Amino acid sequence: MKKICFLLFCLLWLQNNIAQELSDSSNIMVVAHRGVHNHYPENSIPAIREAVNLGVDIIEIDIRHTKDSAFVLMHDKTIDRTTNGNGLIEDYTLDELKRFRLKNPDGSLSNEQIPTLKDVLKKFNGKTVFDIDIKTNRFIPVIEIIEKMDAVSSAIILVYDLEKASLLKKRNENFKILLYAKDEKSLKPIFSQLRPEAIHINDTYNTPSANQFIHSQGSRSFINSLGKIDSSAVHNPESFKNIYNNGANMIQTDYPELLLRFLRTQKLHK
Repeated sequence: MKKICFLLFCLLWLQNNIAQELSDSSNIMVVAHRGVHNHYPENSIPAIREAVNLGVDIIEIDIRHTKDSAFVLMHDKTIDRTTNGNGLIEDYTLDELKRFRLKNPDGSLSNEQIPTLKDVLKKFNGKTVFDIDIKTNRFIPVIEIIEKMDAVSSAIILVYDLEKASLLKKRNENFKILLYAKDEKSLKPIFSQLRPEAIHINDTYNTPSANQFIHSQGSRSFINSLGKIDSSAVHNPESFKNIYNNGANMIQTDYPELLLRFLRTQKLHK
């Protein structure tokens, strides 16, 4: 009974803490893309654990399904790039996938297996928040797992469709939504129907006006520093300013440790 009460307390604390973090626009939130995958296999338990240890705000993970309808962490449709196997994930059962090992960043083999969504939520529910990119067409079964494992407060769901986002909020208003908006013109129609916790913008409209409007609606502006900005920041962390100078305040990066350290020097992260 004490253990259950403690778990409920932790989940309630996390939910309240994240709500406060999302509303605190003075703090730029850091999203670790596929965990800390510069040191560990991407979408792996160690990559997630290291992101938690670093103190990132959110950890991005990708979800796909297996032949026997298990849900696993994997970005690509195939296992070719990230494991010592090959072929489509959905052509393997979970037991068959467990035969393979994930690759380290340098291409060598680790001892890590492909984790399931249940594995990850069981280990880290209440300890962090996951940006869940559902790359399988089995959207609702993934949502059901999150609900059954009492992990709603540990998830922010990436959605590309306003209708789907609205249905998710109607299903459970406690779900946090990261909604992709294709351009600045689509922002007002979105907020006329829904208030997502964050809007995924891109470089074409990372402007003061777009960001100010998003913030005025009580949402965060999520943007990627992946690619050019990240690569430049490795040699010159000041380059990160180019991604947030116009007001973006939720940044996904391949270098979370570097971004966290820089933001803290600028007093933009606690």
